Amino acid sequence: MSVNYSLVGERVAAKRKQLNLTQSELAERASLSPKYISKIESSINRALSITSVLQLCNALSVSPSFLLLGTDDDDPNAAYVNVTQKLKLCNDDQLWYVGRFIDAIVNRK
Repeated sequence: MSVNYSLVGERVAAKRKQLNLTQSELAERASLSPKYISKIESSINRALSITSVLQLCNALSVSPSFLLLGTDDDDPNAAYVNVTQKLKLCNDDQLWYVGRFIDAIVNRK
């Protein structure tokens, strides 16, 4: 399984904004530099250390699985979020097949 750093950056930015934090405030909470936060959110940084991930998780009050994969074992909507993130990676042809597959599952008797 690979990490999509663009989505990691989107999740960091969304959670930061939800908490009404600036990049500088998040950086201070996480003991990271504001420039580093900016690089994460803009997907310039494609190599996060385990330490940085844990610092961000603590500062944002999220789990590593949420930050890296968009899922959270404690979240009842985790499966929905996981599928939604994967659908965003599909092209039109792949989405057509996914739609057919879902139809087959939903209409199964």
